[in-house]
Amino acid sequence: MMHAQNQQIFLSCHPSDWEAALILRAELEKAGLSVFKEKSSVYLSDGWLSRLQDNLKQCSVFIILIGYNNVVEWHSVEMQLALSRNLLNQNDSRWLPVYPILLPTANLKAIPDLLSVFPVTYWQIDGAIPKTLLTAIQTRAELHHTASLINHCPYLGLNTFQRKHAPIFFGRRKETLEIIRYFGTASQILPDSIRRHEEEQFCRWVQIEGSNVSGKSSLINAGLIPLIEQGALWPRTGFKQWKIIGPLIPGEKPLQQLAELLEAVLVKDPEQRDNLRSYQQLLPDDTVLNKRLNAVTDPSVGFVLIIDQFEELFTLATKNEQRLFDAQLANALLENDSRFFLITAVSTGFLEGFEHLLCLSEWYNTRCKRYTLGSISQNSLREIIERPAELAGLDVKDVATAILADSQNETVFLPLVENALHYLWEHRHKNQLLGTLYQQKGGIVGLLETQADDLLVRLEAHIPNSKTDALKLLLALTRVSPDGLHTRQRITLDEARLIAGQNDKQRGQKIIDFLSGKSDDHLGQKASTGLRLITLVGAGGESSAGYQQPLHKHQFVDLLYERLIRARDQGEDAAQQVGYWQTLYEYIRNSSVTNNRHQLLAKRAKAWQHSRGLGRWWRLAGWIDLIAYYKLGWPSAESPEGRFLHVSKIAVGVQAVLLALMLSAVGQSLYWVYKHKLPLSYMLMQQRFRLIDAGLLPVPLPNMVTIEPDEFSIDTEPGVSFLSDGEPVAEEPKYATPGSEIGLAKRFYLSQYEISYQQYDYYVWQQNDKVDYPATAKGGRNQQPVVNVSWYDANAYLTWLSEKTNAHYRLPTEAEWLYGDRAKTSTDFWWGDGISKNKANCIDCGSAWDGEQSAPVGSFAANPFGLYDTVGNVHEWTCSVWKEQPDGNQYTCAIQSGATRVFLGGSWHNRSIFLLYSSRDWDVPGYTSDYLGFRAAKID
Repeated sequence: MMHAQNQQIFLSCHPSDWEAALILRAELEKAGLSVFKEKSSVYLSDGWLSRLQDNLKQCSVFIILIGYNNVVEWHSVEMQLALSRNLLNQNDSRWLPVYPILLPTANLKAIPDLLSVFPVTYWQIDGAIPKTLLTAIQTRAELHHTASLINHCPYLGLNTFQRKHAPIFFGRRKETLEIIRYFGTASQILPDSIRRHEEEQFCRWVQIEGSNVSGKSSLINAGLIPLIEQGALWPRTGFKQWKIIGPLIPGEKPLQQLAELLEAVLVKDPEQRDNLRSYQQLLPDDTVLNKRLNAVTDPSVGFVLIIDQFEELFTLATKNEQRLFDAQLANALLENDSRFFLITAVSTGFLEGFEHLLCLSEWYNTRCKRYTLGSISQNSLREIIERPAELAGLDVKDVATAILADSQNETVFLPLVENALHYLWEHRHKNQLLGTLYQQKGGIVGLLETQADDLLVRLEAHIPNSKTDALKLLLALTRVSPDGLHTRQRITLDEARLIAGQNDKQRGQKIIDFLSGKSDDHLGQKASTGLRLITLVGAGGESSAGYQQPLHKHQFVDLLYERLIRARDQGEDAAQQVGYWQTLYEYIRNSSVTNNRHQLLAKRAKAWQHSRGLGRWWRLAGWIDLIAYYKLGWPSAESPEGRFLHVSKIAVGVQAVLLALMLSAVGQSLYWVYKHKLPLSYMLMQQRFRLIDAGLLPVPLPNMVTIEPDEFSIDTEPGVSFLSDGEPVAEEPKYATPGSEIGLAKRFYLSQYEISYQQYDYYVWQQNDKVDYPATAKGGRNQQPVVNVSWYDANAYLTWLSEKTNAHYRLPTEAEWLYGDRAKTSTDFWWGDGISKNKANCIDCGSAWDGEQSAPVGSFAANPFGLYDTVGNVHEWTCSVWKEQPDGNQYTCAIQSGATRVFLGGSWHNRSIFLLYSSRDWDVPGYTSDYLGFRAAKID
């Protein structure tokens, strides 16, 4: 080991203690030791940090003199650099021993927690240096506590370290100092000269990433927070004083929690705090967080928001709260001269969740420095075991050797070690922790399993049949993963009571009290000694990380330690895996169906909660799901799952009523279509008609096309007639086709399409069974042209239509029909002289319906007037009386009853020659056919 006389001693002190430092230096020099001098010039210009490090490298001993002003500013920087070297292995020549010396004016409680590992030496200025200290300095040896400083257990078990536990927080000093150095500027500018708004690489956001059992929360609470409060960030940020906001666990309402924490930090008088007002200020303006912090008048104050379990922002927070919270943080971080700094701790299994943060994700790779918190090293593990034992005067030599040996074969996590040591302390022999007991209980993992099993045995003894209920509660607190890497999840206290008590809340509360280590008057004892499995979060209770949470309306239950539900030994499949607590692990594996339902319920509840409009209805549970969920234990009505199931029950009730009404309607509709010989599809048409009657759908009225008056001629061979086979014959008067001039004196209207079944059937529906529905055509009903209607039927429909619309509807005259059909063209058909292909529907028209059935109205192109299906498809009634030779009757509607009536246009049943304009046909008014329909005319 290097002797101190070969190198110098670095003496660190506050300027106010400089006189005492000079006296101490003189005493050290009397003993033949060299003390580094003239270090004050280091702090007068940029590059100070490198020069300070160089000076420390020349020194082999670090003495920190602590007086009234404690350790602040430059004093603190020197301490941090010295501690970094002290963390090295003692066999390393760079290792630096640290000796704190306290003046009579020093406040022992205000000593930095990072120095608690070192025994302090009290020194009177007018006295000699204690011989023990002087010998240690000369030999660069570590000092050890000679008396117990604490009289309680120095190990926390499965509990997370809190701020008050900083003096006994060991094993993570190196990581704590490294994270501190991530913040602020990397350049060595004097703190008072730092220009935060001018440095692109100025770091405000550090994220700590690690497994769920790496000890992130303990590092934050007992490592980072004390150091930040003592001004450790000043050299790199320029802020001498620091206000800690949080730590905060996002939960469902992160923005609401932020509002409450801001009030607690910024408003000194609790009576003046208004959490609701603070929350409402954050809602409309994304810059309020930054504005409120910058409004603090003292420019030396910086603010750091600490967010633990940051993954809850992805997994639990509502979408709106997530979006608003994300925007507030991003705006505060991006403001160049902001006082805002951010520490987030997140489990590595949830890093992909950052894609949900639209604002922070944009800067995640450029503005955030990420620190991975790994497992505990051998040196750190030894420190965790031995340093607290030294403070408590315990002998841990045998236990330390055994635990260090175990750590060679298995990754060791801080909570497991703390739990084993806590158990051994409870069963200590005098001041010795027994290595034999440690081995008997199966080491670190065996101790955890033994304690947990013993806890269930004691619970069963006091509350009969409670073991299964306790396991069921622990299952509900588990988010199960097929690979055995289960994670914890919170549930509300009310929900936990129902699950643990099988819907008996009082019984459930007793089980919760037992598992959380609370005293229970009904049990007559403290429920648990040492080991706790669960903790209460919120509503003024502690968080799972052990610190005070903002007040909430509800309390939540959370697993205290996630390793309880994890697989210990990874086999090729889940059946080969061994859990850290095998009893619970087996229960989780055997309850996979139940757990899957729990997870499905949670996912469905969350999806329903975030949905809007009709999505909230479609995502509700059905009655079969409700039966399955009821078997799981009905969750609290205040939880997302409880609200989801409550609304689902209401919806199922509404659905049952609607189903009964629907079945009644279906039965009535079925009878209706059967009675009127209508197709089954008309069951839906009946509902449409009902909606039309209710004014919810429009009445199916024909669309009318305006026809302006003009005249045109029909030129044919006089006296030539046609038979059905298309051959000209002179003897067939029925098909007489005289050439003529047709002129119309005033405007009229024709329906754009042939009247459809839907239009006609609605008219029949309105007659309340006083009129029969026409027989269904081969092609069906709906938008098919209505056929099987007589001339009287057509006129009855048009009379109803006139009354319905307050207009004058009738059948067109022969002249009107021909005028509309021809549309001022002079060719055989309105499109040309040939029949062409797929222009109309007839036996040889080349359409999909040729010779088989009518086509739906509007299936072919419209003529120049905009009228459809004037050629082929179905014949159309006119109101004119049949005459072999024109005598003016083609311009008028028939008055005499029983006279034969003209129908025109040809049909799907005819060859194309009968589709010519000159082709005419007739029959008695009562005649019906499946190729005869009609078109409406309207006159002003």
